[in-house]
Amino acid sequence: MKSAEGVAAFAIAIAFSLAGCQYERPSMWELKCAACHDGKTVLNERVVPGKDELRTMYRDIDEFSNSCQKAPKCMNILKHDEELFIEVGREIGIPYAR
Repeated sequence: MKSAEGVAAFAIAIAFSLAGCQYERPSMWELKCAACHDGKTVLNERVVPGKDELRTMYRDIDEFSNSCQKAPKCMNILKHDEELFIEVGREIGIPYAR
């Protein structure tokens, strides 16, 4: 019986690989930011800016990163991760400093 289960599992794995099923890693924006920065979440009586608004608020990634480090308490767990801010800024389309 176990060999039949193994053959079935192998056949399913082959079928998925032939069907082009691929795992795509979620972006850091999706993992760390999108849930609150959706343009709908309210914090301190203000709507938290969404991706498009953040893109227009900041001239470059340095300005974005500095602002993130001064963010409200709800971001304390992320405040000291400058590499994360740089990656997220790049993902959402904020340009590098010139």
